[in-house]
Amino acid sequence: MPVPGADLIVDANILTRLLPEISSRFGLSEQQVNALEPDRAKQILLIAANLGNGVIGRSITRRVVTMLIRRVGVRYASKSLLRFVPFAGQIAAAGISFGAMKLVGNAHIDDCYETVRRTLA
Repeated sequence: MPVPGADLIVDANILTRLLPEISSRFGLSEQQVNALEPDRAKQILLIAANLGNGVIGRSITRRVVTMLIRRVGVRYASKSLLRFVPFAGQIAAAGISFGAMKLVGNAHIDDCYETVRRTLA
């Protein structure tokens, strides 16, 4: 019998490591943005906010990750139900989890790219 919510904890832990790494690679981690000139940092945070990304240039906590996971909430709801179907349901739930993580990760990459592009323009 699957433990309800255990997969959500695992996914949240993955995202708390993944998202800061992505931000760092684009020069948009909290430390990197804070080291910039105040006007440039403000510009980056404004662009990120306009894109709807509350992660760029900020500390990434489990609370922030939970907010991101809610964006893909329908997938998580269906995943929770599928886990109770023997074998095939667990495989489908793993696929949904992978898809949700990929969706959040790729969306963050796109937002970081767009933020840097707009900043340089």
